[in-house]
Amino acid sequence: MLKSFYAQCNAFLLLLLVIAQHATAFHIVGGEISYECLGDNTYQISMSIYRDCYCVNCADFDMPANISIMDNNGNVVQQLQAFDLVVTPLEISTEGLCLETAPDVCVEQGFYTLTATLPPISGGYQILYQRCCRNSTIVNIVDPSGTGSTYTVDIPESSMDCNSSPFFVNYPPIVICANSPLVFDHSAIDYDGDSLVYAICEPYEGQCH
Repeated sequence: MLKSFYAQCNAFLLLLLVIAQHATAFHIVGGEISYECLGDNTYQISMSIYRDCYCVNCADFDMPANISIMDNNGNVVQQLQAFDLVVTPLEISTEGLCLETAPDVCVEQGFYTLTATLPPISGGYQILYQRCCRNSTIVNIVDPSGTGSTYTVDIPESSMDCNSSPFFVNYPPIVICANSPLVFDHSAIDYDGDSLVYAICEPYEGQCH
């Protein structure tokens, strides 16, 4: 089976846009969603959201996080609330960079898990989460502090025989050097042994709520 990362590749693009020389930022800097089939049409959904924790008037992680389950026609078939949240500060590494001392920046990971019962349907499902707003230091988005993010992952109809999604091995570096090469292992693992296809794609704009 061939699995595409077109729906997931937006998850980490924003993390790569954190600016090394500036500690002032706003809120969301990245995220991803994955799922594991537990059998009997039950799926464990895992979601990581990354936020700047040094900004002024930062919004905290959602509690609960509202996750939508949609059918192939874009209709919401379930609205789930994730209350199981673990917040972890991420280590700032300068290994392989032009810096010897880490700048004064702070990024936290909010990790959510929940289970959902999703019987097979024509066209499969899409799992979706939207949140406002993005890091205000992003320079290639108009009004980033007023623009939300959307994170999605698909459960194709062909995968509903208890197939799990791939997941990324590493999260991208928090600090990078401008005008310097960036070497980063953005590979993923699929325990079902499916083929994976990678692509750079445009991040999805999300709603503010």
